[in-house]
Amino acid sequence: MIAGILMAQPCLASDNFTLYLVRHAEKQADSKNPPLTQCGEERAKQLATLLSKAKIKSVYSTNYQRTMSTAALLSSKQNITIENYNPRELEQFSSHLKARKENALIVGHSNTTPQLTQLLSNQKVDDLKKGGEIAIDMFLDSQVYPFKLRFLRKEVIKTKFGKVKCLVFRPLVQSGRIFKAEESVTLWITDDANKVPIKMKADLAVGFLRAELEAYKGLANNFKRAD
Repeated sequence: MIAGILMAQPCLASDNFTLYLVRHAEKQADSKNPPLTQCGEERAKQLATLLSKAKIKSVYSTNYQRTMSTAALLSSKQNITIENYNPRELEQFSSHLKARKENALIVGHSNTTPQLTQLLSNQKVDDLKKGGEIAIDMFLDSQVYPFKLRFLRKEVIKTKFGKVKCLVFRPLVQSGRIFKAEESVTLWITDDANKVPIKMKADLAVGFLRAELEAYKGLANNFKRAD
Protein backbone atom coordinates (compact mmCIF):
# COMPACT_ATOMS: atom_id res chain seq x y z
CA MET A 1 0.00 0.00 0.00
CA ILE A 2 1.23 3.48 -0.84
CA ALA A 3 0.23 6.76 0.76
CA GLY A 4 1.19 10.10 -0.71
CA ILE A 5 1.41 13.11 1.59
CA LEU A 6 1.65 16.55 0.01
CA MET A 7 3.53 18.86 2.34
CA ALA A 8 2.73 22.44 1.35
CA GLN A 9 3.75 25.83 2.69
CA PRO A 10 1.34 28.63 1.72
CA CYS A 11 4.02 31.15 0.78
CA LEU A 12 6.21 29.54 -1.88
CA ALA A 13 5.42 26.96 -4.55
CA SER A 14 9.00 25.70 -4.24
CA ASP A 15 8.15 24.56 -0.69
CA ASN A 16 5.66 21.99 -1.99
CA PHE A 17 6.84 18.39 -1.93
CA THR A 18 5.37 14.90 -1.73
CA LEU A 19 6.38 12.02 0.55
CA TYR A 20 5.47 8.49 -0.54
CA LEU A 21 5.12 6.11 2.42
CA VAL A 22 4.88 2.39 1.69
CA ARG A 23 4.97 -0.82 3.66
CA HIS A 24 7.56 -3.32 2.43
CA ALA A 25 6.41 -5.80 -0.22
CA GLU A 26 5.48 -9.43 0.55
CA LYS A 27 8.14 -11.20 2.61
CA GLN A 28 9.10 -14.81 3.16
CA ALA A 29 8.18 -16.25 6.55
CA ASP A 30 11.15 -18.47 7.36
CA SER A 31 13.58 -16.17 9.20
CA LYS A 32 13.87 -13.15 11.51
CA ASN A 33 15.16 -10.96 8.65
CA PRO A 34 13.41 -12.49 5.63
CA PRO A 35 13.89 -11.51 1.99
CA LEU A 36 10.99 -10.80 -0.36
CA THR A 37 8.96 -13.53 -1.98
CA GLN A 38 8.76 -13.72 -5.77
CA CYS A 39 5.46 -11.86 -5.52
CA GLY A 40 7.17 -9.23 -3.35
CA GLU A 41 9.92 -8.76 -5.92
CA GLU A 42 7.30 -8.18 -8.61
CA ARG A 43 5.56 -5.63 -6.39
CA ALA A 44 8.88 -3.80 -5.90
CA LYS A 45 9.20 -3.59 -9.69
CA GLN A 46 5.68 -2.16 -9.88
CA LEU A 47 6.58 0.44 -7.25
CA ALA A 48 9.64 1.53 -9.24
CA THR A 49 7.48 1.91 -12.33
CA LEU A 50 4.73 3.72 -10.43
CA LEU A 51 7.14 6.33 -9.06
CA SER A 52 9.37 6.63 -12.13
CA LYS A 53 7.84 10.03 -13.02
CA ALA A 54 7.42 11.29 -9.45
CA LYS A 55 10.75 13.20 -9.37
CA ILE A 56 11.99 11.34 -6.30
CA LYS A 57 15.06 12.98 -4.75
CA SER A 58 15.63 10.73 -1.71
CA VAL A 59 14.90 7.10 -0.78
CA TYR A 60 14.68 5.96 2.84
CA SER A 61 14.37 2.48 4.32
CA THR A 62 14.78 0.68 7.60
CA ASN A 63 17.80 -1.63 7.68
CA TYR A 64 16.03 -4.92 6.91
CA GLN A 65 16.16 -7.12 3.83
CA ARG A 66 12.45 -6.77 3.07
CA THR A 67 12.41 -2.96 3.20
CA MET A 68 15.75 -2.46 1.48
CA SER A 69 14.72 -4.81 -1.34
CA THR A 70 11.41 -2.97 -1.77
CA ALA A 71 13.30 0.31 -2.28
CA ALA A 72 16.29 -1.08 -4.20
CA LEU A 73 14.98 -1.05 -7.77
CA LEU A 74 13.72 2.54 -7.67
CA SER A 75 16.95 3.57 -5.96
CA SER A 76 19.00 1.90 -8.70
CA LYS A 77 16.94 3.32 -11.56
CA GLN A 78 17.07 6.85 -10.16
CA ASN A 79 20.73 6.52 -9.09
CA ILE A 80 19.85 7.47 -5.50
CA THR A 81 21.59 5.95 -2.48
CA ILE A 82 19.19 4.46 0.06
CA GLU A 83 19.38 6.21 3.43
CA ASN A 84 18.56 4.10 6.50
CA TYR A 85 16.39 5.43 9.32
CA ASN A 86 15.67 4.09 12.80
CA PRO A 87 12.03 2.92 13.13
CA ARG A 88 12.24 3.59 16.87
CA GLU A 89 12.99 7.29 16.30
CA LEU A 90 10.09 8.32 14.07
CA GLU A 91 9.58 11.77 15.61
CA GLN A 92 13.15 12.78 14.79
CA PHE A 93 12.85 11.24 11.34
CA SER A 94 9.60 13.08 10.58
CA SER A 95 11.28 16.37 11.50
CA HIS A 96 14.15 15.49 9.18
CA LEU A 97 11.76 14.82 6.28
CA LYS A 98 9.92 18.10 6.82
CA ALA A 99 13.20 20.01 6.91
CA ARG A 100 14.50 18.41 3.68
CA LYS A 101 11.42 19.56 1.72
CA GLU A 102 11.87 17.19 -1.21
CA ASN A 103 10.00 14.36 -2.89
CA ALA A 104 10.96 11.10 -1.20
CA LEU A 105 10.08 7.43 -0.93
CA ILE A 106 9.99 6.02 2.61
CA VAL A 107 9.73 2.24 3.01
CA GLY A 108 8.67 0.95 6.41
CA HIS A 109 6.53 -1.64 8.17
CA SER A 110 2.86 -2.21 8.96
CA ASN A 111 3.36 -0.80 12.46
CA THR A 112 5.64 2.15 11.57
CA THR A 113 4.10 3.52 8.36
CA PRO A 114 0.78 4.59 9.99
CA GLN A 115 2.71 6.19 12.88
CA LEU A 116 4.96 8.14 10.53
CA THR A 117 1.96 9.20 8.42
CA GLN A 118 0.32 10.57 11.54
CA LEU A 119 3.45 12.46 12.60
CA LEU A 120 3.90 14.03 9.16
CA SER A 121 0.28 14.99 8.56
CA ASN A 122 -0.62 15.93 12.15
CA GLN A 123 -3.77 13.87 11.64
CA LYS A 124 -4.81 10.71 13.44
CA VAL A 125 -4.75 7.58 11.25
CA ASP A 126 -8.02 5.83 12.09
CA ASP A 127 -8.89 2.17 11.69
CA LEU A 128 -11.19 1.27 8.81
CA LYS A 129 -14.79 2.25 9.46
CA LYS A 130 -17.89 1.32 7.50
CA GLY A 131 -18.40 3.90 4.76
CA GLY A 132 -14.92 5.35 5.21
CA GLU A 133 -12.96 6.27 2.10
CA ILE A 134 -9.28 5.97 1.25
CA ALA A 135 -8.00 8.56 -1.25
CA ILE A 136 -4.96 7.65 -3.35
CA ASP A 137 -3.22 9.48 -6.18
CA MET A 138 -2.39 7.06 -9.01
CA PHE A 139 0.33 7.68 -11.60
CA LEU A 140 -0.42 6.46 -15.13
CA ASP A 141 1.20 7.60 -18.38
CA SER A 142 2.86 10.57 -16.64
CA GLN A 143 -0.50 11.76 -15.32
CA VAL A 144 -1.88 11.84 -11.77
CA TYR A 145 -5.38 10.44 -11.31
CA PRO A 146 -7.30 10.71 -8.01
CA PHE A 147 -8.64 7.35 -6.85
CA LYS A 148 -11.01 6.55 -3.98
CA LEU A 149 -11.71 3.25 -2.27
CA ARG A 150 -14.75 2.95 0.02
CA PHE A 151 -14.83 0.37 2.83
CA LEU A 152 -18.22 -1.34 2.96
CA ARG A 153 -18.05 -4.08 5.58
CA LYS A 154 -16.43 -7.25 6.86
CA GLU A 155 -17.89 -10.48 5.52
CA VAL A 156 -17.29 -14.24 5.51
CA ILE A 157 -17.70 -15.68 2.00
CA LYS A 158 -17.70 -19.21 0.59
CA THR A 159 -14.84 -19.95 -1.83
CA LYS A 160 -13.24 -23.03 -3.38
CA PHE A 161 -10.75 -22.86 -0.50
CA GLY A 162 -13.47 -22.87 2.17
CA LYS A 163 -15.04 -20.02 4.12
CA VAL A 164 -12.80 -16.92 4.18
CA LYS A 165 -13.01 -13.73 6.23
CA CYS A 166 -12.90 -10.71 3.91
CA LEU A 167 -12.82 -6.93 3.85
CA VAL A 168 -15.26 -5.61 1.25
CA PHE A 169 -14.36 -2.47 -0.69
CA ARG A 170 -15.96 -0.43 -3.45
CA PRO A 171 -13.54 1.39 -5.78
CA LEU A 172 -15.18 4.54 -7.16
CA VAL A 173 -14.69 4.21 -10.92
CA GLN A 174 -15.42 6.40 -13.91
CA SER A 175 -18.84 5.62 -15.33
CA GLY A 176 -19.78 5.50 -18.98
CA ARG A 177 -17.02 3.91 -21.07
CA ILE A 178 -16.57 0.58 -19.27
CA PHE A 179 -18.53 0.62 -16.04
CA LYS A 180 -22.25 1.23 -15.73
CA ALA A 181 -21.97 3.60 -12.75
CA GLU A 182 -19.40 5.10 -10.36
CA GLU A 183 -20.20 2.42 -7.74
CA SER A 184 -20.28 -0.54 -10.15
CA VAL A 185 -17.32 -2.49 -8.73
CA THR A 186 -17.18 -4.51 -5.49
CA LEU A 187 -13.92 -6.10 -4.33
CA TRP A 188 -13.37 -8.74 -1.60
CA ILE A 189 -9.89 -8.87 0.01
CA THR A 190 -8.84 -11.48 2.56
CA ASP A 191 -8.93 -10.14 6.12
CA ASP A 192 -5.53 -11.53 7.08
CA ALA A 193 -1.86 -10.59 6.83
CA ASN A 194 -1.80 -11.36 3.09
CA LYS A 195 -4.65 -9.05 1.95
CA VAL A 196 -5.25 -11.07 -1.24
CA PRO A 197 -7.99 -9.96 -3.68
CA ILE A 198 -10.21 -13.05 -3.76
CA LYS A 199 -13.42 -11.97 -5.49
CA MET A 200 -14.71 -9.15 -7.70
CA LYS A 201 -18.07 -8.17 -9.17
CA ALA A 202 -18.71 -5.36 -11.64
CA ASP A 203 -21.70 -3.99 -13.55
CA LEU A 204 -20.39 -3.10 -17.00
CA ALA A 205 -21.93 -0.81 -19.59
CA VAL A 206 -22.49 -3.89 -21.76
CA GLY A 207 -23.00 -6.64 -19.20
CA PHE A 208 -21.78 -8.11 -15.91
CA LEU A 209 -18.37 -9.33 -14.74
CA ARG A 210 -17.58 -11.76 -11.92
CA ALA A 211 -14.10 -13.02 -11.00
CA GLU A 212 -12.87 -15.31 -8.22
CA LEU A 213 -9.41 -16.45 -7.17
CA GLU A 214 -8.67 -19.91 -8.56
CA ALA A 215 -5.20 -20.57 -7.09
CA TYR A 216 -2.43 -18.95 -5.09
CA LYS A 217 1.27 -19.46 -4.33
CA GLY A 218 4.21 -17.66 -2.76
CA LEU A 219 2.19 -15.99 0.01
CA ALA A 220 4.22 -14.51 2.85
CA ASN A 221 1.78 -15.85 5.45
CA ASN A 222 -0.44 -18.90 5.75
CA PHE A 223 -3.80 -18.62 3.98
CA LYS A 224 -6.40 -18.45 6.75
CA ARG A 225 -9.90 -19.93 6.53
CA ALA A 226 -12.86 -19.10 8.73
CA ASP A 227 -14.02 -22.72 9.11
